[in-house]
Amino acid sequence: MYKAKKNSVLVIDDENSNILALTHILDPDYTVYAAKSGPQGIQAALKYLPDVILLDIVMPEMDGYAVLDELRVHESTRDIPIIFVTGLSNSAAEEAGLALGVVDYIVKPFSTVTVKLRVGNQIRLIEQLRKNEYDIAKYKLANDALNIALWDMEVIEGDPVNPNNQLIFSQEFRNLLGFSDEVDFPNIISSWSDRLHPDDKENTLKVFAERMTDRLSRVAYNIEYRLLMKNGKEYRHFHAFGTTQRDSNGVPIRMAGALVDITEEKLMKEEIAEMTAQNEADAHWYKSILDAIPLPISVTDPNKKWTFVNKAVESFLGAKRENLLGKPCSTAASPICNTENCGIASVKRGIKRISFDYEGEYFQADIEILHDIEGATAGFVEVVQDVTNVQKLAKQRAEAEMTNRAKSKFLANMSHEIRTPMNAILGITEIMIQSEKNLPATVGEGLIKIHNSCNMLLGIINDILDFSKIEAGKLSIRSVEYNVASLINDSAQLNIMKIEDKNIDFELEIDENIPAKLIGDELRIKQILNNLLSNAFKYTDTGKVILSVTSEKDDDGVTLILSVRDTGHGMTKGQVEKLFEDYTRFNQKSASTVEGTGLGLSITRRLIDLMNGEIHVESKLGVGSIFTVRLPHGTAGSETLGKEVVENLQLFRMVEKREKMKIVHEPMPYGKVLVVDDVEANLYVAAGLMKPYKLQIDTVLSGYAAIDNIKAGKKYDIIFMDHMMPKLNGMETTKRLRQLGYTAPIVAQTANAMAGQADIFLQNGFDDFIAKPIDTRLLHSIICKYVRDKQPSETVEETVEAKAMMETEGYGEGLTRLLDRKIDGLDILKGLERYHNDEELYLKIMHSYVASACSMLDSITTVSEDEIRDYEIIVHGMKGISVDVYAEEIGKSAMALEHAAKAGNYEYVALNNPPFVKAAKKLVAELGAVLSEIEAENQKPEKDKPDTGLLLKLLAACIAYDMDAVDEAMDAIDEYQYTSDDGLAVLLRDCVNVMDFQQIIKKLSGPDIG
Repeated sequence: MYKAKKNSVLVIDDENSNILALTHILDPDYTVYAAKSGPQGIQAALKYLPDVILLDIVMPEMDGYAVLDELRVHESTRDIPIIFVTGLSNSAAEEAGLALGVVDYIVKPFSTVTVKLRVGNQIRLIEQLRKNEYDIAKYKLANDALNIALWDMEVIEGDPVNPNNQLIFSQEFRNLLGFSDEVDFPNIISSWSDRLHPDDKENTLKVFAERMTDRLSRVAYNIEYRLLMKNGKEYRHFHAFGTTQRDSNGVPIRMAGALVDITEEKLMKEEIAEMTAQNEADAHWYKSILDAIPLPISVTDPNKKWTFVNKAVESFLGAKRENLLGKPCSTAASPICNTENCGIASVKRGIKRISFDYEGEYFQADIEILHDIEGATAGFVEVVQDVTNVQKLAKQRAEAEMTNRAKSKFLANMSHEIRTPMNAILGITEIMIQSEKNLPATVGEGLIKIHNSCNMLLGIINDILDFSKIEAGKLSIRSVEYNVASLINDSAQLNIMKIEDKNIDFELEIDENIPAKLIGDELRIKQILNNLLSNAFKYTDTGKVILSVTSEKDDDGVTLILSVRDTGHGMTKGQVEKLFEDYTRFNQKSASTVEGTGLGLSITRRLIDLMNGEIHVESKLGVGSIFTVRLPHGTAGSETLGKEVVENLQLFRMVEKREKMKIVHEPMPYGKVLVVDDVEANLYVAAGLMKPYKLQIDTVLSGYAAIDNIKAGKKYDIIFMDHMMPKLNGMETTKRLRQLGYTAPIVAQTANAMAGQADIFLQNGFDDFIAKPIDTRLLHSIICKYVRDKQPSETVEETVEAKAMMETEGYGEGLTRLLDRKIDGLDILKGLERYHNDEELYLKIMHSYVASACSMLDSITTVSEDEIRDYEIIVHGMKGISVDVYAEEIGKSAMALEHAAKAGNYEYVALNNPPFVKAAKKLVAELGAVLSEIEAENQKPEKDKPDTGLLLKLLAACIAYDMDAVDEAMDAIDEYQYTSDDGLAVLLRDCVNVMDFQQIIKKLSGPDIG
């Protein structure tokens, strides 16, 4: 019976809202596919062959009429019903569509009832058409299955087989030979006889004539022969039979019969004969193979008589094959059968494997029951193997497992022992770095080097521990629901700092149609991304690093596609082939200063394998590399990232490349924290790292002391509990606190990376955990989560306002003037906060912004269609610098123009560029005027021209691309106002602001310097 599958509908529309609306209406009843452009729609139609297509008329690049024409060209999509979906309500559009073959119209805005009815009508028509075609095919198949053709004729006495005698053929007769009607195949004997095979013709006509003239019915007309088909190339085999009608005197007057095509039967008989011969050959071949197998293999019938034994059985039993076949297996001196629990008896009880001793060796027999085609027992097959070494191997395995456990325990202990002092080193250096303004420059630089070295060592330890966990099979994948936007944001933000002082742009390319939520192991995917991005930044000196994130739908969910492209050193084909080997690093010679264990990519590959994913690498030496990862995921809902979220991700806040990433510590004097640790250095570190938050912090050296504090009635917003302490460890302490009724958050601290999994702590009463050495970003998020975010909003706002007021009161005169002017479109307070309230740095950046923006805006005052690609690059730069200083409206307008230019939409650019340039120039002019006033008020002492020594120092710094030295030399030059330098100092400052070091080198390399 005809069974319809779930019908499908393809929606082609360039508006997301229309696609979402139509999907919402149709999704419960149909499988809905969607495409956002004409070309995408054509590809989707050819791929999915939907039952109905809803097609928007007005679309950029390719309108609905053009799509309709293209779909009608392809045979597979030619007959798919197409319903126009349009906001056009004029009859001309409707007539044009109907003339081109659309079946119906749906007018925007959509009516749910109308959409369902119109689509439903087309689906019902399609289903009825399919059913009719099915019925016709069914009846034709039944008729063809008979494969019988009929014929009859009047017997002409004296001339029965005259070629011109009438012989009436049924239409099936003609069909069997490939003819269509009587014109092709007339109703005369010659139509048939002329097509007889030359080797069959004489005998066939003889039998035919004898049957027609036989008065006693002694000759039977039952014969096989071959007939030539209409194509004149092929003979087919037929079986003909017939009967004769006679008058009262026995004279034949009419003969009729039938014809059956037996070609397939003939071929089948020939194939059976060939197969029989082949089977005999195969049987000999398989017997030879079984004889070659060194394991004893025997087959017995249901009565336990041997029907086959291979050569190995002869050796095993010490008996010839011919003396075994046909005899019960129990008659031989067989250890298999001469035991109480023989193999056949065991398999009948459901035991398919037995063990036995034979001549001092240990053997194992595997037995299976053989069944015939009706399921009855046809016999038994046994395979015997020597397993004497199994016990030895089992012992070795147990010893290996014990070694692995010892290794894991050692790694856990080493993790704890190494991380504990590292926590103190990292924590104390970070505390001192936070107050670096009060330290000598050399001390501050030394602390930073210590901190960076410890981080590198920590990375090496993490790599070794992860590698060891994977090797020991201790690392598992946990698939949970996660937010894709958070994954991208966290990975990007974590890696921004790795740009350091390199001349690298970091860009994000994100498909807005990626599902907003996926089901996978977010932690391990971040680890994969961090490894790939870290390598990209390590091995790229200039150019770009681009993170691309897309997805593809598949039958089981979604495949997330992550791609990291760089313009770095690149690799040879041989280096790529060895890339994922353990302890391998790329381009050892060209990257000799790059730190690492060489385990990162090996771990990455193994993590991808654990997630059933794949990784592909393309690289060219001196050009760069592309790493592409494909990871299968489950989906969690139909929501996608969307345009707005993607734009926000692409506008991630990048701190000035020369500045360290710092956390803005929001004061929380209302917060109370208890730190529990048996190591005093760890207490000092934890308290020191939390000091900037102005928290009320208590510290104790044992779990017992923590319990005493709680029993004494003290209350805390968070207890930070060390995991491993003597006498009473962190888990046991937490368990006792919970038994006392303590419900406030307890956060585990652990230096044991092997055991430091979230699940272990969450299952033992903890609310969260943080690893040692303490990551200040994670510490910040935990403090905000459990302290700030649980306070009334009024309390938090009052604290923030008080801090802002204190900071504003401390501003210098220049910044105060800038704040007083309140330049529209520029958020000065947010910009200052981004640069950690460093007024001097912020004013320099403002000067740099004015200089760069003026240059960019002057170059795009007018733009022609031929210049649109250059325009795209310039407006991209304008977007970046505007967002960085919190000129957000200018940044958003620049981004919209960039997207339009990238899409080749010159009309949008021509319309919106003039107001954009005007607004941007207004903001830049106002900002420039205020900066000039500030400079005028801060008069510097005069000199005739800059010192030659400082100019040479600046020149050397620019040649070495040493940013710190460039700033130091330029700041020294800026301390004076010059009367006879022909504007040299101003030129140098402008060049430094836009990092045009080549111009500085050119200017200062002449003979006139000094």
